[in-house]
Amino acid sequence: MATMLRWMGKYDGLSPERLSGLPGRVSWMQCVSVGAAMARTVKVDGLEWLQGLAEPIQGATTTELRDWTTLALSDRDSFVTDVRSMGFSETIVAEAVSVRDSAEQSVEEAIRTFWDNQPYRYLETPPEVEEEAAYVYDSARRDAWGRLHDWLAGRVIEVEDRNTIQLQLPLFTLSAPSAVGSTTEFTTSSSRTEGVTWSMSIVGSGLSDEGRVLVSTSATFQAAEGQIKVIFLPINVVLESILIREHGGTAIRGSRIDISSLRDQYPAPGLLLLAPTARPPLGHLEQIYPLSGDPSGAVATYRYDYQRELSATTKLGVRLHGLDIGIQTETKLETSVSLSFALPSGTDYRLFRCLDGHGVLWA
Repeated sequence: MATMLRWMGKYDGLSPERLSGLPGRVSWMQCVSVGAAMARTVKVDGLEWLQGLAEPIQGATTTELRDWTTLALSDRDSFVTDVRSMGFSETIVAEAVSVRDSAEQSVEEAIRTFWDNQPYRYLETPPEVEEEAAYVYDSARRDAWGRLHDWLAGRVIEVEDRNTIQLQLPLFTLSAPSAVGSTTEFTTSSSRTEGVTWSMSIVGSGLSDEGRVLVSTSATFQAAEGQIKVIFLPINVVLESILIREHGGTAIRGSRIDISSLRDQYPAPGLLLLAPTARPPLGHLEQIYPLSGDPSGAVATYRYDYQRELSATTKLGVRLHGLDIGIQTETKLETSVSLSFALPSGTDYRLFRCLDGHGVLWA
């Protein structure tokens, strides 16, 4: 990341080995001080309901990072927010946006010029022409990334202190109604699939890289009689207090959330049994199961195919000394999931989507 100073910490999250040794209750967020003078209070908002008893499950993850310049070109609004969160003045923010917009325009112009200069118009583009177009696009993007790096490289950024924040990010919430004898089971929809896979994008702030994590598990899960269980991914991010020095200018103090330590983390998914008092927020109503007309208490079974097309977005806010800094995750199910419900008759059941992340809740 140009001249940015980076901390590369060893992950100390909830691996299966550590999960199996946890004696008690685990909160969704813990703050760990790193370095000196850490008497500051860090507050994270967004998933206060995610607390309970953790247990290990079998699973694996792969992680990759995308440079902040890639995200800057694809999301202008996030770039503006990131530059502001670092403490830059509006004049410098405007300068940064001008560089970014000019870089984006140069990519568009390179592609437009390439196609305008083609001697033929194709009903079906030949592979060699598509390959040449891809080369032009990639080359233009590399130049654009370089211009963004050059803009930041004119400044020296010193990291004054760091707080490591341990997060538990929800992948799927599974719950059962409170009626005696009710259960919900989580499985894959296809016998050809050996497990469930999620892809997750994690974006920090302050011109941080973007982390992309692929999570898979072959386990099946069941919740019974009012239980709420959450499959989650434990990760560490670093909240940095930074000092930015410009040539001949005044030093600027700011903050950012750095996720670059993800490349050294090997987080395994975990399963959290939520505390009885935990109340995850409800999303929209999915379905009603009207069984109140049958007083016998007989158990009816249903199969529900979870619609996985849409991504689930979770936004977390980190507050330090009145500054609000954001972390955003976007999670997508890559495999089809089937839920099986066992519902005793005698009452009507209302099934809701989760508001935070993927999953279902009863009310």
